Amino acid sequence: MVAVSRIILAIIGAFQLVENRVIQASPQRGRYYVVLVKLGLATILLNHTQEVAINSSYYPIFYLPIMTAAMYFGPLGTLLWTALAAGAYCSYLFPVQVVGVPNWIAKIMGAGSEAATFTIDAAGISELLMRILFFFLVGMIVNRFVMEYRIQVSRYQALAETLSEANRSLKQAQAEARRAERLAALAQRSGQPVPGFREAIAAGPAFPRVDRRYREILEDHRRSRRHNQRYD
Repeated sequence: MVAVSRIILAIIGAFQLVENRVIQASPQRGRYYVVLVKLGLATILLNHTQEVAINSSYYPIFYLPIMTAAMYFGPLGTLLWTALAAGAYCSYLFPVQVVGVPNWIAKIMGAGSEAATFTIDAAGISELLMRILFFFLVGMIVNRFVMEYRIQVSRYQALAETLSEANRSLKQAQAEARRAERLAALAQRSGQPVPGFREAIAAGPAFPRVDRRYREILEDHRRSRRHNQRYD
């Protein structure tokens, strides 16, 4: 039994190493496959680590599929996968002989069954419920951190796109300003308007700073024309 449990643990460790490849190979369904495989391996491991599986000290192995689901799914998906993991863990309860609890609980858990493999009392039920509660707590806490991380990443991506767009607009405006300056220099040298100068001025820049430079160039061009007309 010990040898089998070690083999299963080795398989779980190996699967952890290839998990990303499974996700990449099947982006849509890969996350489902990953959680299902881990859940199945955890359930099998529990059955090979103790004579009575529900008493196994390896029960924290169920945190692995729960946290994996919390990383790949939203809050509702995390709750559903955690409930499935809790159900798989509790499946080793049946049949069980229940003592010291109300009759309706005893009937639900198979009290009096001849095939019962072990006995559980009120303290054992309390311990079991505490473990299941921690399953849900860990799943939701991990999922909350993951969701916050996703929100922050989306914000940073939006900010990066905005900065990139602003940078492109700035470069375009600078290029337009340099073109207008060259056209203005040609106009001042020749004393005649250069083709494309009015269009460059009318297009206008994207930033107020460049816009002021545009207006200065336009004013210089007008003064140059008035000066030339005065001496014609």
